[in-house]
Amino acid sequence: MEYLNKLFSVKEENLKQMFSLKINHNPSDGKFKEELVKAVLDIIPQRYKVTNGFIIDSHGKMSKEMDIIIYDDVYVPRFFVSSYSVIPIESVVAVCQVKTTLSKMELINSIDNLNSIDYLTPEKNGQIISATSGTIREKRYILPLKILFCGMSKTKIDKDSCKAIDIVFSLTSSSDNLGKIQIKQLDDDNLVSTSLDIIEMKTKKMENNNVVVYSKEKLYHFYFSVLRYLTLINNSMIINYQKYYKEGKENE
Repeated sequence: MEYLNKLFSVKEENLKQMFSLKINHNPSDGKFKEELVKAVLDIIPQRYKVTNGFIIDSHGKMSKEMDIIIYDDVYVPRFFVSSYSVIPIESVVAVCQVKTTLSKMELINSIDNLNSIDYLTPEKNGQIISATSGTIREKRYILPLKILFCGMSKTKIDKDSCKAIDIVFSLTSSSDNLGKIQIKQLDDDNLVSTSLDIIEMKTKKMENNNVVVYSKEKLYHFYFSVLRYLTLINNSMIINYQKYYKEGKENE
């Protein structure tokens, strides 16, 4: 649609200019860039919220710090919400790292950071109570999207170096000044399953080499890829609060 293409072209140019601004204090500059990407994500449906912080599971494990977490807000209690949040893995639908400039080492560190969610174990058997049908058990696993967003890339980004990442978005590149977005084409079994266990899903997703690269209309493709993935996920698992409670008591 021509109107949407023009709209996103303007948004992308504004975002590129904002990313070029430099605050002479690295933590503040990093936070500023994170807020810019959060603003980009204002298109997601209202049931999902955007925050930053850490992700936990019911076994007491915690991810590394995430610049951005997109999570299903419907069933999530606020374990801790201030400038940072602690979010249960069962409700997380996407994680994102934001870099002003992406060097080879920053790429390695970002991938390591995003992959830290792989060590968390979501519980499969959450449940809700229906007024007419009694207990309904939700038996699904979901794999959160992994997104890397940078203002400028100074290192090579290809499907081999970023095979663990679902979306890699660079606004500009030091080589051609165009930047690009690399999007892994995922289907239902790569994101949510009632039959595959979590290890099988991760393996299948890592083996998926179906990647599309765009050097134009990057923000347009980013928006609608995220929305498509959220549609595939539809809704996250019901959180097994009993498991969190049980593990907490056993650790006392």
